[in-house]
Amino acid sequence: MPRKCSLIGCRGNYEPRKGESADANKVSVFRFPKDGEKKSEWPRRIPQELLAGDITNDMVVCEKHFEPRFIIRDYVYTRPDGSSFTCPHEAPALDPEAVPTFFPNTPKYLSSPLPPKRKAPEDCRAEAAARDEKVLKEWMDSDAINGFDDFVENVSHKSSSLPSEWVMVNKVNVVLFVLFVNITSSLIPTVVASFKVFNNISVDWYDAKCKRNRDDLAWLLGDEGKLSRWYDLPNLCTYVNN
Repeated sequence: MPRKCSLIGCRGNYEPRKGESADANKVSVFRFPKDGEKKSEWPRRIPQELLAGDITNDMVVCEKHFEPRFIIRDYVYTRPDGSSFTCPHEAPALDPEAVPTFFPNTPKYLSSPLPPKRKAPEDCRAEAAARDEKVLKEWMDSDAINGFDDFVENVSHKSSSLPSEWVMVNKVNVVLFVLFVNITSSLIPTVVASFKVFNNISVDWYDAKCKRNRDDLAWLLGDEGKLSRWYDLPNLCTYVNN
């Protein structure tokens, strides 16, 4: 037979009244702390005449008097590879920081949830670093050019912020040209610089007269000379222009 809640006015684990379901009052219960600060704090929190010396081993407080965050119902196991899985406790356990703060059938001012526990500075820094890392990863994923088909499909949108002098000529399944056109005083369009993005995302670039050395773009596109990020597109335009 489960122990009944020891707090006055609580019907935790008492027999149901007429009209109540059989498990209406079924709850988990927890013993009073036997030592430490919580031994004296629990009686101070409970709105009835109760001294630490009055508490016996048979007295318990039910789950109705604790914030849900303090009742541990599941184990979380971490595997060696870092993944985790959850399984339920055979019986709920109580967080060591828990104290009774909810008292149904009493004036509301007697129930006062605990303020959230302040996190240690190192934990706050670790959480901030994790958030920053997540944001960076999401941006890196969205900025990646995933092959030539992805480039062809999205380049019009991604290049919308480029100066209007740049004109694209799309050769489907072969190459994509981006040309810089200079309107001279004679109003005759002149190509002064350009670059090609091939179907393997490699780039060749040109000035007004001839093809330039691809190695000159290694600082931006890496040793393979490939346009792998959308962020590099405006930088490439600026460099070729200059």
